[in-house]
Amino acid sequence: MDEPDQNQADMEINEALASLEMLMSEFFAPTTNNYRKREIESMLENFSNRRDSWKHCLLFLQKSKNQYVLMFSLTTLENIINRQWISLLDNDKTEIRLTLWNELIAKHEVTAYFIRNKLAALMVSIARYDWPHLYSEFFENIVELIRCEGRRCLLGLILAQAASEELGVARDTGVLLPSARRLQLERLMLKGMPQMLAALSGRCEGRRCLLGLILAPAASEELGVARDTGVLLPSARRLQLERLMLKGMPQMLAALSGR
Repeated sequence: MDEPDQNQADMEINEALASLEMLMSEFFAPTTNNYRKREIESMLENFSNRRDSWKHCLLFLQKSKNQYVLMFSLTTLENIINRQWISLLDNDKTEIRLTLWNELIAKHEVTAYFIRNKLAALMVSIARYDWPHLYSEFFENIVELIRCEGRRCLLGLILAQAASEELGVARDTGVLLPSARRLQLERLMLKGMPQMLAALSGRCEGRRCLLGLILAPAASEELGVARDTGVLLPSARRLQLERLMLKGMPQMLAALSGR
């Protein structure tokens, strides 16, 4: 894009952002009556329903510090991921995913916790559709964060718990997935459990916690993904054990991380 065109585009997006910030502030102002709120809701809904709304939302996320704008942008993106994701071009999916991830990594220490958690939840929602074929690094990114110190480790734990709740155990999220895809996600989570739990080994202190960190990966390897242990189990029992491991994974992560 030529410099004059880029300048024009920047001006337009800045004007749109300023208008959105004014609307959001007016909507949540205590003096705004219900009639005006319904007008604003209609305008926001019309914007959200535009096919290119995700492009504006990504720019708003990068430019704005207004929490109302950030949450509106994230909620709009959430609806797009849940309702339109399979119809988007792969390049558009990649742009959305990389922008969200970069924002999460760059701002997780300074942004409000609910903004951080919403960003993390969107990464998991994208993985629900694209892991591992278009989002191969999803699980490895989580493990790498858990191995870090401080706030990055906390972010890894937030992502791990969200992934275990969203992808590991079938639950009513309002999003329909084919049974084959749900089973694939369960197997992927099971396969990664030993690696994730091993990464947590450096995050705890004390004998009791250490014992749990020794037993948890061993249990996940023995009872999780089917492998040749020399013990024959009926397939129904193997499936039951796998689902029990997945069901307990969020609780296990919370206990090991002290959250």
